Amino acid sequence: MGDLLKRAKVDAVSIVRPDRLHLPVSLGCLAHGKHVLCEKPLALNHADAKKMVAAAGKAGVINMGNFTYRN
Repeated sequence: MGDLLKRAKVDAVSIVRPDRLHLPVSLGCLAHGKHVLCEKPLALNHADAKKMVAAAGKAGVINMGNFTYRN
């Protein structure tokens, strides 16, 4: 994943992986300065969500969870 993010001109990434992979994939993207839109749940627990928020703040990018009301 890191090579792709280094070589490709990518501004943002949508994380649609299984829930257990949200944290590592998001942190990798944030570390490369990419904005992240992550499917629910953002993380498996509060501590992991805080890691994502801190990584986004450090990189100066947006990390947000996708939330859609249906019907």
